[in-house]
Amino acid sequence: MLRFAGSTEDSAAIGKALGVDAILEGHVQRSDRKLRLTAQLVRTADGAALWSGTFDDYFTNIFAVQDSISEQMTAVLSLRLTAGEKERLTRRETENTEAYQLYLMGN
Repeated sequence: MLRFAGSTEDSAAIGKALGVDAILEGHVQRSDRKLRLTAQLVRTADGAALWSGTFDDYFTNIFAVQDSISEQMTAVLSLRLTAGEKERLTRRETENTEAYQLYLMGN
């Protein structure tokens, strides 16, 4: 990814070069103690914007800002699943941890 920092290539071309389905690009602006991050998720197949958002925060501690923006983006980008999809994702084939460990070893 770092080889593309500051690149003038479009996001779709960069995503294809990285072999990914989508790429998250962003811009940061700072004014005094305020920080604004604008981010966009771009599909590499056709360059279409799948999502975009703007995040504003106070720049008091860089780690706190990173955490805040990460939490906001995670909430925005999280999947919206139907009840059936949630059930399938959380279903366990066994409650027996030993059996599960043996199954994993077998695979």
